[in-house]
Amino acid sequence: MSTNFVAIVILIMLAFAAKAYVARRKCGEILFAFEERFINGKVYLLNILLFLIYFGVVAPWIGRSYVLIFIAFFVFWTPYYFLFLRAYLGRNGVKVGYEFISRDRIYHYHYDVIGKRKLVVELAVKNRLNAVQLITRLHRKDEVEKIMKSYFPDVD
Repeated sequence: MSTNFVAIVILIMLAFAAKAYVARRKCGEILFAFEERFINGKVYLLNILLFLIYFGVVAPWIGRSYVLIFIAFFVFWTPYYFLFLRAYLGRNGVKVGYEFISRDRIYHYHYDVIGKRKLVVELAVKNRLNAVQLITRLHRKDEVEKIMKSYFPDVD
């Protein structure tokens, strides 16, 4: 029973991963890779490493099957960071999560600064209630402005 459940979850994750990969390919040439949603990728991977080291030390006291389950869990969830959390601005459109938004659906954008280090570019998209937020570090603001002005010359 639990083996079937794990197999179903893995198949669902692989389907979403394939959809994210196709969305990234639809973007065409990548002009800018935005940060993930307030998560630093290096910190995320460091947390995974520390978690695995912790279970390596604790492994003698717990069963081997539990350690393998936790290692498998992180092996399958590490691609989650790379596939879903990054947003890409490409020649043909924007990839956000596993969704592709074509360039002609975006009709407005503006910048916003959050805290001391985050720059948020909000894209207004046709047929969508909420704006799409693309996040990067504040020190890359000039680069983002240059790319966005060349990308959308007719938009504000």
